[in-house]
Amino acid sequence: MSDIEIAEFEKCRDMIDANIRNMDQIEIYVLSATGLIYYFLVTTAPVDSVKWISVIPVILTIIGALRTVALDRIIKYLNDYISTVEARSSAGWTTFYRAQNRAKWSNRSMAISRGLFWTVMLIVTFGFWVTLVKYGAFWKPV
Repeated sequence: MSDIEIAEFEKCRDMIDANIRNMDQIEIYVLSATGLIYYFLVTTAPVDSVKWISVIPVILTIIGALRTVALDRIIKYLNDYISTVEARSSAGWTTFYRAQNRAKWSNRSMAISRGLFWTVMLIVTFGFWVTLVKYGAFWKPV
């Protein structure tokens, strides 16, 4: 590999690591914001505004899930590039990893867990919002 390819390879690995960290942070931020909004709804929010405030977690969940999908695609493109560079040299971790994980369901656990996280978040936030729109606040007003 040339020096330029090595530098690009390292930069791609750094970008992949940064994008994975970003995906983790998005999950934490959306979950935390949702919890805080629900806490505010139950303890402080005026009853007449509960329906509108409760849609914010749904919107945050959709935006977070879309951002995660976008970051996942960027990671795929970076890995594709790394695989192309690896094909011209003796290095080959990405190619090896993909070959090992392609056929194994259990090795896709990270993708499955991320998808499950966003699916559950969407079901919970959307369900809570629909319930509030249909029935109103089901707790005693503050």
